Amino acid sequence: VITEQAAYGVVDAHLIYDSPGGKWQARFDVRNLTDKFYYINKFSQYATSGMVVGQPAMPRTFFFTIRRNF
Repeated sequence: VITEQAAYGVVDAHLIYDSPGGKWQARFDVRNLTDKFYYINKFSQYATSGMVVGQPAMPRTFFFTIRRNF
């Protein structure tokens, strides 16, 4: 089948630091750590327009967050 996709795994990771007393938190996140290419969805329009359409997932993405608790 033209829209089949092989099995895959995606690794996400995060590291959290909470300050003593808990007023501050720093967080570092990585999504798709191994930068795996895969499709979130994929479907065939081959019969009508001769193409297969798909939405690729986001590449490796980094986030850094600082939070203050009151």
